[in-house]
Amino acid sequence: MDQEIPTNIVWRKNKIGFELPQNEIIDLLEPELRKLIDGSALLEKIINKDKLISNFTSLDERIKWRLYNIVKWEEIFKVKV
Repeated sequence: MDQEIPTNIVWRKNKIGFELPQNEIIDLLEPELRKLIDGSALLEKIINKDKLISNFTSLDERIKWRLYNIVKWEEIFKVKV
C-alpha cells in the first residue's frame, strides 16, 4: 500500500482497528436468537435448555453469540440428534 496511502499512515505503529458494536447487535436480535436457541435439538441434548431460556436476558452477549453459532452450525451441517 506504499503507493496508495501516505507513508506516515502506512508505517504508523498505533493503528486502531474497526470494532463491530457486537453487544448492541446482539441486544437488537435477542428475540430472534432466543427463538433459534430454544428450537435447537442439539442444545436440548447438551444443556438444560429450559433453564437457559428462562435466564436468557441475564446471559453475557458472548455466550449468546456462541449459542447462536452452535445453532447455525447444527442447521448448516444438518446435524441430527
